Amino acid sequence: LTHTYSSTGTFTITITGLFYKIDTNAKGGSTGVTNFESKVRTFYLGSAPVEELEQAFDGCTGLTTFTTAKGVTNTSGVTNLTQMFNGCTGLTTVDVTGMDTSNVTTMYQMFKNVGTVSITGLHTFSLKSIEANNAACGLADMFDSATCNVEEHERALIAWSNDTETPDTVYYDMGSSQYGFGNSLASGSSVPVVNNAAE
Repeated sequence: LTHTYSSTGTFTITITGLFYKIDTNAKGGSTGVTNFESKVRTFYLGSAPVEELEQAFDGCTGLTTFTTAKGVTNTSGVTNLTQMFNGCTGLTTVDVTGMDTSNVTTMYQMFKNVGTVSITGLHTFSLKSIEANNAACGLADMFDSATCNVEEHERALIAWSNDTETPDTVYYDMGSSQYGFGNSLASGSSVPVVNNAAE
């Protein structure tokens, strides 16, 4: 799908209907066919069902805001969030409250190389299908070279540890994010969630 605008400016682009995946950097396609990565600032994931978000916004340096809506966004078919926002260096605000992650098996490097980002709704993620006992996937390196806001990080740890559907051991890496009283997880470290209790 291509479209050429007659003048420069700010435009709202709406996609309706069914689409299988979001692939903003034309992986597997011709290089140079789009400048989506640097031009798109805000992305709202609406009600059209999406099944694949692996590397969906990989390298979108212009993206500043990503938003979903609870009860509207349909991600129930998504199983892989690997590197979804990898390299989105301009990303400052993410609201994932509307994402259904009940079938997601891996969020490996989901926010890799993002920098500092304010997230809303991470605590609403279901981890019931996340690969457990595997330090190389699941939530491994989820925030590699990235920092999440303290309040949401703490909410997520508490919610996941209290959720009886969370696997007994999930390896979780929050990069340089902090939790409670300014404690931080060393870069590259993993915190196992054991017996549904965050450590």
